Amino acid sequence: MIRSIDDNLRSLDESMLIIADEKKPVAIAGIMGGKDTEINDNTVNVLLESANFSGPSIMKTSANLGLRSEASNRFEKKIDPELTVMAIKKFSKLLSEITGMPETACIYDNYRKSIRTREIILRMGKITDVLGKEISACEVSSILSGLGIENEKSPSGSDNQNAESIKAVIPSSRYDDLEREIDLIEEIARIYGFDKFKSCPMISPLHRGKYTYNQKIIKQARAVLANLGLYEVINYSFIGEDSIKVFKLDKEDARYSSAVKVLNPLNEDFAFLRTTPMPLMVKNISGNLNRGIKDISIFEITKVYQHIPGDRLPKETTVLSVMMTGKASVKSWNKNDRNYDYYDIKGILEYLCSVFYKNATPEVKHKEMHFFHPVISGEIAINGKPLGIIGKLHPAILDKIDISQDIFYLEIDMDVFIANIEYPLSFETIPAFPSADIDIAIVVDIPTRHSDIEAEIRKSGTKILKNVRLFDIYSGKQIEDGKKSIAYSLSFQDNTRTLKDGEVDIIVKRILDNLKRKFGARLRE
Repeated sequence: MIRSIDDNLRSLDESMLIIADEKKPVAIAGIMGGKDTEINDNTVNVLLESANFSGPSIMKTSANLGLRSEASNRFEKKIDPELTVMAIKKFSKLLSEITGMPETACIYDNYRKSIRTREIILRMGKITDVLGKEISACEVSSILSGLGIENEKSPSGSDNQNAESIKAVIPSSRYDDLEREIDLIEEIARIYGFDKFKSCPMISPLHRGKYTYNQKIIKQARAVLANLGLYEVINYSFIGEDSIKVFKLDKEDARYSSAVKVLNPLNEDFAFLRTTPMPLMVKNISGNLNRGIKDISIFEITKVYQHIPGDRLPKETTVLSVMMTGKASVKSWNKNDRNYDYYDIKGILEYLCSVFYKNATPEVKHKEMHFFHPVISGEIAINGKPLGIIGKLHPAILDKIDISQDIFYLEIDMDVFIANIEYPLSFETIPAFPSADIDIAIVVDIPTRHSDIEAEIRKSGTKILKNVRLFDIYSGKQIEDGKKSIAYSLSFQDNTRTLKDGEVDIIVKRILDNLKRKFGARLRE
């Protein structure tokens, strides 16, 4: 604690710089002196002190104490440390003139750093290029000397003045504002006189900007989603700690829990850089629901941020996210109304991949996450690499934010998505020969996934298997318990000849044999 000269008792902590004797603090360094050491009519002995303090340190202490002073205002703006001795000598001289006391004979200087200087090479040609006017080297040297900047001309060995240069030694008093060659040129122009430069329009070549490869893909993806009827949203990159806790992001792996904390947030809702667009997109949906808009499908392409231990900067990732709730279609004379479900948002994923990928298909595997429904929750992979997540938001989370509708969410890492695109795309002529279409229905265990079956069919079908389409799933009468029937339409076609029936039968038999071996599948009778 210290009582400052404004007669207020102030609480100090370890982060605050103070001036102290062997018993107690006597001043808050760079801000305000203490009441106990204030000079009054009874003062006999005076200790003169001239100091220089770190601007950021003074600014932080001033903010924490809620105390601003003339001293703190000066130190926050960086003061030349070389002025300390000059200032104390000047004060001593004035004190001597006023009181008749002898000037201070002994000064104790605790300055651990050497005098700050900086050398800058100033090219005469650069001055001409920037200012548009040739100024003689002698005049430039005179201007620099007038500013207290020592300088010497460096010989060029050429008669061309623009080939010459001047070495300028920046004094400590200008160390913080004269850092580059262009700073010196600005000072020369200021002293020389801006009115002496002819006014003329700037001439600069204009180059048309181009999209990068990644920007083109993102632009195409944005168009695909908009054409599917989704609305784009744009949110801030910040979230509050309450959002992290409501969506249980702090309980997930580092991808979602390693949020970057903002040092000086505008408010509590801007305390962290977001690791996922999910919370703010839910807020978009909540705002629409409050306004009576219940059927919503939105998307956002944005950056998310992750703190990586040991790295100076956070990791930035571009993600594409989709969120759907409400009715997918309203009741009409020719159709019934239907709510969005998991397959709608998975269809968005598959269609997006079909636009950009020739052969690769997304694979979804079940993975429990705290913000998703325990069953309707999955991790997406493409070519064996993690691509994103998909699922239905956990009902407990929706209850906390007063949302009664199901919400489905998709998030894709666009950096991985773009890296796996097969370019250039190839085009094929329309086949001149007919296709052979065959339907098969197999019986498998209920947990067996369609995506695994389709992948095995395509793998076994050779190059002439052009298309695999699921058209029926059935369980009930005539199907034993724990089993389901899945029916596929297979389309075979060769671009060079007409296929023979026996040839297709051999391939279909191989497909069925492989399905039986891998999944225990049997052909439904």
